[in-house]
This record gives sequence, structure tokens and C-alpha cells, in this order.
Amino acid sequence: MSGERVLVAGATGFIGAAVVRELQARGHAVRALYHRRQPSLGPDVETVRGDVTDPASLGLALEGCTAIVDAVQFPTSPVEQPRKGLTFERIDLGGVCNLLARAPRQRVRRFIYLSGTNLSTTSRLPGHRSKALAEQAIRESGIPYTFIKPSLVAGEGSRPVRMLAALIRRAPFIPLMGDGSTKVQPVYVGDVARAIAAALEAPAAANRAIEIGGPEVLTMRGLMQRLAALMGVRKAALAGPVPLVLLAASLAQLLPNPPLSPDAVRFLLLDVDVDNTALFQLFPGFDLTPADEALRRSLE
Repeated sequence: MSGERVLVAGATGFIGAAVVRELQARGHAVRALYHRRQPSLGPDVETVRGDVTDPASLGLALEGCTAIVDAVQFPTSPVEQPRKGLTFERIDLGGVCNLLARAPRQRVRRFIYLSGTNLSTTSRLPGHRSKALAEQAIRESGIPYTFIKPSLVAGEGSRPVRMLAALIRRAPFIPLMGDGSTKVQPVYVGDVARAIAAALEAPAAANRAIEIGGPEVLTMRGLMQRLAALMGVRKAALAGPVPLVLLAASLAQLLPNPPLSPDAVRFLLLDVDVDNTALFQLFPGFDLTPADEALRRSLE
């Protein structure tokens, strides 16, 4: 699929902006959906205002498009703020359902959804549950789809990595959640964007789920120590009992702009060991950016 007219929902976000750049570099006509302030994404990128939580605003955005990339993330993810409407159920699941309701099925030849790993429709984590239900809705729509399922995404503008860096900078020690043994596999945002663009262009990627993780599996302790080294910070790492971390997150959740929540802590405590098999089968020779480079760019 080359020369497509692609609607990128979430085009002004961390991952969405990288997707816009990659698609444009490959010669696709990109229509960027923005919600508030009109973005500056280059002279050849068409922009249209709309909101995935408002289906009435999506008709014009989808007109003439042959593919959809849904890379929507709310700005405080993975920390929900229900009082502001920033929840996975409203934005991830609701956004997918609204795009599907307005998508001209006879024209749209691919729906690419930026999903996640460890998903289940019965998960206690709202993000995992909402994304699993979103995947289910896409499969049942009849539109050919590809699910891109990254691990922790690092790179310029990565909020989760910057959140961890802020903890390192402010605390008198390197704070760990639990004993720090949780597995994490940071992947560079540019690699995720390349995988999305490659999936759009590959007929064999239709109706497939593609996991993508970085080339190195770290423990959370190792990740925090790598970040500290890149920041020039020399501190000891200290384990934090999970119940105590959850209590602190519960208190933090009462703040106007909470930096952490109990569900965000539980999300960070889940092992992520991504299987890149499908990625390499579909795209032989796909290069993955080293973890240190991805983390370094997160701090820029």
C-alpha cells in the first residue's frame, strides 16, 4: 500500500508526530488530526481539527482517507485523571469506536492501532482492559487491521521515561518500585513509527498483531541506573516496598495533576518481555535502536 491518504489520529502526540514524519518521508499523503492548537508538522501535511471523543467531528477528517493510524494517547498517560475526562475507556476505547463508526468501510483498507502488550478484556488495569476491548471492536468491524504492540516507548518527548528521570533527579536515592526486578524492554519511538509505516505498506501485515520491543531486556533497576548514568547522577538505588509505593501513589492521585497513580504503579510492575518474531518475519533486517541511545534521546 503506497501513496495512501492516511489519517493519523493523535498526530500531535509523542508517537503520533513521529508517525507523521515517517509516513511523509515515505511519500504518503498525511492528514493530521488535532484537537486543540493547530500543529506545525511541515508544509506538506494536511491538518484537520477533530476529537476522537466526539464522533460528529470526525466525518470531514475521514473523508477520502484510505487508511487510519490511531496513535491517540491522552497527555497524562498512564496516569488517568477522570475528573478531566482523561481515561483509557473514554479516549482509547471510545476513540476507536468513534473512528470505526465514521470510517467509510468501502474505502478504508487498513486500520492500524497503537496497542500494547499484556492485554485482557478482564484485566484490572483500565489501560489493558480498554485496549483489549478496542482491539476486539476493530476485529469485529471487518476493516483489515494491524495492531502494533510496543513495550515502553523511549525517545524525544517520552513522558514515562521523563517521569522516571524526574524521580531520580528529585529523590535522595534512585527509587525503585519493589525490588527492581521487573523486566522492561525500552523501544525507540522512531522504530515504532517505522514499524507502523512498514505495516501499512505490507499486505502480509493485514490482520496481524506485531509486538515491538528494543534489542535489550533490562530490569527496572537496570533501567533506572542507566538513566541515572546518562543524567550524570550518582546515587544508590533503594528498593521501595510495593504497599508503600501504592500508598504514596494513592496520596499523589489527590493532587490536581498527579504524577503517579496506583494503576500506573501496577502497570510499571508488570514484566514486559516482548516477542519480536512477527516483526522480523514481516520485515527482515529491521534495525532496532540500542537502549542507551533511546534513553539518551528521552532526556533531550
